[in-house]
Amino acid sequence: MIAVPRRIPAQTVQLSGGKAEAIKKNMSLFSEVPFEKRIITIIKSIYTDRIPDSFTVRNMDKSYPVFQGLSLVLKRLITIDGEGLAVKEYRARIADGSKENAVTVREKDFLTTDLTQRPVAVSIDTLNLKRGETSRIFVVERTEGGRP
Repeated sequence: MIAVPRRIPAQTVQLSGGKAEAIKKNMSLFSEVPFEKRIITIIKSIYTDRIPDSFTVRNMDKSYPVFQGLSLVLKRLITIDGEGLAVKEYRARIADGSKENAVTVREKDFLTTDLTQRPVAVSIDTLNLKRGETSRIFVVERTEGGRP
């Protein structure tokens, strides 16, 4: 008998101390920090992919056909337990069938109830989008169970 190992895809398993531990870590990260500074710090950490392990990250890859001529995909949902905040990271690009070669996106375009229920802040990395470019949009919203 000859045994040959089978190829299986690698999986990353991340161990955590549980939700209570994440809440404690998040509260210690943002204690004594003004609300506006908290929002800026959270967006900056997600933009640079330096997300603290106490944040809960869910990959989504869900398309939202909200804008004509613009392909909008919800890539990640990041929840900050204990703070009552969540960040939706969208990726936008000019849709394949669109006749437009450039599109201007604005923060107020993303305040629709199709994309967010309780918005706090919107940040866009590329406002003037050209064909072939991708823009990252961060929508911060309130969730249940956080401090004011």
